[in-house]
Amino acid sequence: METFESGRYHTDKPVHDPPILTVHICRSPGQLCPAFPLDGRIHLTCGMMFLFLLFKCHIGYPSMSFAYPALKKLFCEIKGGLANTPEDRDRVQQDLNTMEKWANENKMQFNKDKCKVLHLGQKNEKHAYWMGDTLLAFPIVFGAFCMPLAFLRGIPRKLLQVQPSINLRSRAFMDLKVLVSLLNDFASLSLAESWDNVGLLVEPSPPHVVSTLFLTNDLTEEVMEEALQERAGLILSYHPPIFKPLKRITWQTWKERLVIRALENRVGVYSPHTAYDAAPHGVNTWLAKALGACTTIPLHPSAAPNYPTKGCYRIEFSSCSAEAVLSRLREMPGVSLLTTVPARVDGAEQVQVSLNCTQSALLQVMALLSQSSPVYEKTEIISLQKPLLRDTGMGRLCTLGEAVAVSVLTERVKSHLGVPHVRLALGAGKTLESEVKVVALCAGSGTSILQGTEADLYLTGEMSHHDVLDAVARGITVILCEHSNSERGFLLELQQLLAVHLENKVQVIVSKRDRDPLRVV
Repeated sequence: METFESGRYHTDKPVHDPPILTVHICRSPGQLCPAFPLDGRIHLTCGMMFLFLLFKCHIGYPSMSFAYPALKKLFCEIKGGLANTPEDRDRVQQDLNTMEKWANENKMQFNKDKCKVLHLGQKNEKHAYWMGDTLLAFPIVFGAFCMPLAFLRGIPRKLLQVQPSINLRSRAFMDLKVLVSLLNDFASLSLAESWDNVGLLVEPSPPHVVSTLFLTNDLTEEVMEEALQERAGLILSYHPPIFKPLKRITWQTWKERLVIRALENRVGVYSPHTAYDAAPHGVNTWLAKALGACTTIPLHPSAAPNYPTKGCYRIEFSSCSAEAVLSRLREMPGVSLLTTVPARVDGAEQVQVSLNCTQSALLQVMALLSQSSPVYEKTEIISLQKPLLRDTGMGRLCTLGEAVAVSVLTERVKSHLGVPHVRLALGAGKTLESEVKVVALCAGSGTSILQGTEADLYLTGEMSHHDVLDAVARGITVILCEHSNSERGFLLELQQLLAVHLENKVQVIVSKRDRDPLRVV
C-alpha cells in the first residue's frame, strides 16, 4: 500500500526506486491537468504515455515533476563527473553525447557542462536530464525496462522541450485537504461573521498537492498572474474574491475570470477574512502593535462555537401526569436534552421536566404547555449563553501604558503600516498635542464595530463621512488609513506564523503586486 501524507511518502513494499514520479498531461505547455502518482515501477499509465509518444497523439505534451523521499541524495550536477559508479558515469556521458549530437542535428543549443541529471533507480538507463529549467529527456517505463535515451531522437522536438511543472529546488509539498484542515486549525472559520464567505472557495479536482502557498490581501487579475508565475498551488486571499453569488462563469467580469484562471491552472483559492479579524493572533492584534505598549480586549468578544449545550433556551416545569406532554415534546423539532426526575412539589409526588430548545421551537413548546394552566404557571425559561473566548473577537479596545500625543500616535501608525499618509479628524476641542490614552480600533471598515465605543481615538481603515462627524462631535479623534492599508501589513507576520504552523512543509510567499487601489496625488 502506498500513501501520500503532507510531504512524506509511505509504502509497505520494498523500496528500490526512491523518487515518486508524477506525470501530467497538458493541453498546451504550462497548462496542467490532473496528475497521476507513479513510483518508478511497473504502471499501466507509463505504458500509455509511451504509446502516446510513439504515435504522436494530440492529447498534449508530457510534463514531469518529482517529490523526493529523504532516502538518499538524488539530484546532482554533472561537473567533474557523477559521484556514483563508473558504469553510471559512462552511461551518463553516452547519454549526454547522444543528446548533444541530436541537438546539433536539429540546430538546438546544448551545453553538457550546464546539464543536470536525476538518477531514477538502480538501473543505469534510468536517468532524466535537465539543462536550466528545461526537461531535455526522460526514460519511458514500460514493464521492467526503460527505453534507452538514444531512442528519443525520433521524438518531435516540442515533446522534449517541456518546462517542469514544479520548481525542482522545492521538495516540500502537502495535500490540499490536509493544508486546508491545518489552515482551519490556525484560525477557526466559526469565528467569522455570519454574513462572510470564508474557507476554500475554489478547489481543483483531487488529488491536488500544494508546494507553494501564496498570500495576498486582495486577489486581483494582476495578483493572479503573479501567483501563476510563482507556481502557487493555493492562494490565500484575505478578502474573499467570491462574495456575492455568481450566476455564471464567463470571461465578462474580472471575478469570473479569476475563477476560470484558477481552475484552468489548478490553483485553489482560500479566504479567511473575518475569521482572521477575530483570531487572537490575527489582523486586529497586529494593528494594535502600531500603538506601542498597551493592553487590549476585544470590542465584541466571540463565543465558544462548540459548546456542548444544544439550543438557546432551557425550559423547566413540573407536572403530576407528564406522559402525554412528554410524548409530544419528544416529537417536536428543535427540542433536545429532555430529562425527567421524580420530585415532591407542595407535598405531592410530581415529575420535574427539563429540556433545551431552539429559538424557533420555544413558541411551540410554550403553546403546548399553555394548554395546562397549572403547568404553564410554574414553567421557567432560562436563556443559555455560550462562554466567551479569551482575547478573541471583533475589534480591540486598547489602553496605552502611557498617554501620548495625537501627533506621536499618528507617526507610530504610519510607521507600522508603512504608509506616507493617513487621514486625521481631530475630535471637538482636541489638537495634535492632545493626549490619547484609550484607542478603539478595527481593521478594514470599522464603523459597525467602533460605533458607540467610548475612547480617545478611533483607528480604522475607512468610515463614512457622517460617522466621522458623529465621532468628532463626541470629542473622539479619528485616524483613517484606507481599507486594505490597515490589513495588508499583517501578511508578513502571517507568513512567519504559517511557516511555523505548517512546519515548513510548504513554501509560504507574500504577493509583491498586491496594493491598495487608492493613491494620494
